[in-house]
Parts: sequence; C-alpha cells; structure tokens
Amino acid sequence: MGKLFRLFLSITLLILLFLAIYWWSPRPSEDPIPSKNHYFDIYPGESFATITYHLGESRWFFLPKLFQIYGRLFGLDKLIQPGTYELPSTLSPHDILQKITSGDSVNVTITFPEGWNVTQILEKLHIEYPHFSEKIWLNSIEQSQIFLQTEISKIQKIYNLPMNLPPPEVITLEGYLYPGQYQFRPTADPKSLLTTMIKRFFAELQKPTLLEAQKLGFNLHSLVTLASLIEKETGAPEERAHISQVFHTRLKKNMRLQTDPTVIYGLGKNYDGKIHKKDLQTPTPYNTYVIPALPPGPIASPGKDSINAAAFPSATDDLFFVSMGQGKHYFSKDLNDHNKAVRKYILNKN
Repeated sequence: MGKLFRLFLSITLLILLFLAIYWWSPRPSEDPIPSKNHYFDIYPGESFATITYHLGESRWFFLPKLFQIYGRLFGLDKLIQPGTYELPSTLSPHDILQKITSGDSVNVTITFPEGWNVTQILEKLHIEYPHFSEKIWLNSIEQSQIFLQTEISKIQKIYNLPMNLPPPEVITLEGYLYPGQYQFRPTADPKSLLTTMIKRFFAELQKPTLLEAQKLGFNLHSLVTLASLIEKETGAPEERAHISQVFHTRLKKNMRLQTDPTVIYGLGKNYDGKIHKKDLQTPTPYNTYVIPALPPGPIASPGKDSINAAAFPSATDDLFFVSMGQGKHYFSKDLNDHNKAVRKYILNKN
C-alpha cells in the first residue's frame, strides 16, 4: 500500500511539474512562428476554442487542449478581450492568457485632419502600411468605391433624395473618407482601412441633415461636395453656416461660386503654392471661377459640422466674403462693399 501511494504521489508530482513547466516556461526564442509579425487578432464574438485553435496553429504553444482546459477551469475564457495583441515568441502559455485577458491590445493610431483630400489620406496610409504593393492599393480603392456607391444608393432611397447623381465613375472616395482619429489593427489590409473610414462617414451622417437636404433638392453627393467647399474655406466653426449661405444664395442666382480652393484642387500638381490670374481663367471641371455650378465632386473630406452647415445655411443674404486673415472672413451684400473689403484686407489699401 505504501509503495502504491508513493508511486501515485511521484506520478502526481511529475504531472504537476510538467504542467508548471508547460504553463510558466517561456518558449525558446528560436522557435519559428509563421504569424503576422507576432501579432495575433481576436475578433468580437470569437469563441475561446477558436482562439486556442488559432494560437496552436500558429505554434505559440503546444498542447492547445491543455491551454483551453486551464482557461476554462479558472474562468479566464470569459475575460478575453477582442483586439490585436503583440505576442513575442518567448511568451509562456500563462503569459499569453494574461495578455489576451488584459485588453492590452496594439493598434496603429492615425489622425486625419478635416479638410484633407484623398491623396493626402492615402499618402498617410501608405506611410503607416508600407508593405502593401501599389497593385493591392489600387484594387482596394476600386473595391472600396463599389462599396461606397452601394452605401450612397441606400441613403438616397431611405431619404428620398434627388436621384440626379453623376455617373459611378465620377463618384470617387474623395470626400467620403471621414476625418478624425482611428485605431487600426497592425494587420489590417488596405480595403478594410478604407471601408472603415467610409462606414464612419455614414455613421456620422445625421437624420435632420439628410431630411433638410431633401427639402433643398440636394442629393448626397451634392451635399458632400458643398460641405467640402465650406470645410476648405473656413477654419472658424462660427462661420460655416454663413459661408454656406453665401454659396446657397449664389447657386440660386446662377452666380459662379468663385472659391479659390476649387481652383487649387483643379490644378492638382500644377499648383505652385500661389494662385495666379491665369489659374482663375484656366478651365478645369473644378474651377468655380469658370463653371456656374458646384464642381462635379468633393475636393476634400468634410467634418460633421461642415456637412451640417451645408444643409443648414444661416439666415443672412450676403453674396461675397473675403479673408481677413487668421481664418476669419468679411462678408458683404454687394460688390461695391466687397471690393472695398478686398482692398482693405487683401491689397492693404484703405
């Protein structure tokens, strides 16, 4: 009896020793892990069994079933947080479980200012995610535009907005990649990055704004186009609705909007940092000194306040405005007053 007990005790101690070594010992650093730069994704709603399977498949540890049993035995499977985790190859199973229940996930934080155009946004994404080829980016842009057009169609139908949309090839990502701060996964692909920004754009749209757009006879694309002009014209929140009113009034009177940001956008790479007289006369689809209407699409990504201002202009009747510097403008009802303001604030002639 004594021998059997000692044998049982010895076996139990060996098992406990094995479990301790397994559970708390770090993995050898030379063990290869065919994972994405040691990042591991846990998605919302993913089961503990699936998470364990993927960890074992990526060879972060052996005996995944033992990992699963331990996690459930101590209730840790209920504490796992979704996110992207950086898991060095030397972590022990115990450390891995501690990590994925801590919520200490790794994200790529990127901020896109209001008023950035699609070129600036894509350049920033290229810097943060340099490992994707140009072909992948181009394909992702194309797929994201199809997704965008589908979402626009949904909003158009829900709010009964005018269906006079431009052809699909004219509606690009410009204006629909919502500005702001994002927490992206390090393992994200270009398509998911772009569609995340598009989804946020539609999430930020407000029902009263869309209902007002319907009353004004604006489709969604025209509303966003006007909002982008407002965004580029002023950095002063209190001026947005006033700028909007000037544009609305001029459109109703079939007057050219004559807004400099559209000239700059139309020039593209030919813009040298200064607007010349010939630039104002150069016909481009976006030059509102030439065309008597809105440009064919947005020129930048407007924020929520500019989108709302596009639908809710102020109750004034001004027709002109000129920069006074420091992001502020002087508004005028007639050309004579406007010319005086130009001499004062632009030509410095009182």
